[in-house]
Amino acid sequence: MKTPHRLCVFLLVIRLLHSTPVSRVLRTDCRHGGVSTKPFYIGTTHLQCMLKTGINMALSPPLNGRKRRALQVPEIDMSHSYLSYENVLLEFGLNGTRIEYQGYPMFSESCPSAYLPVPAGFSYLSVDCIVKCAKNYHIQFGNYKIFSNNCNTFTNIMLDILCHEIRCPYWCR
Repeated sequence: MKTPHRLCVFLLVIRLLHSTPVSRVLRTDCRHGGVSTKPFYIGTTHLQCMLKTGINMALSPPLNGRKRRALQVPEIDMSHSYLSYENVLLEFGLNGTRIEYQGYPMFSESCPSAYLPVPAGFSYLSVDCIVKCAKNYHIQFGNYKIFSNNCNTFTNIMLDILCHEIRCPYWCR
């Protein structure tokens, strides 16, 4: 008796999944806090104001919306986006990654700038891990590019890490 082709493929996939080690475990939802999770926040600064003020950072975009699994910010918009996790500010622009402990976003003293009033999500990761991810970002994803690797790209990748990773990614260690 012949086994149908689809069943053979299905059984092969199951066998491969069980015979290879799982390299990472991902969370599917980070909008709800749990034991030992910490909140993270998204912020934006008005980009046109930053440019008028003489910014030497990025022509980049902000944060209007959510995707199903993790928050995302539009890649091209007229806002500069950044993150805060455990009172550490993380920004990305022309001058690379900026990490400030209990700091304020660039040009926030003269341009409209604010965090969303509620957490974007909750993470299990240590602040040390996230700081290392931010420091290694340009090595993993490249330097700033106005349309393909801007502050919003950085924010989206960091949101994915904060939201979905349970262990610090290999490139952040």
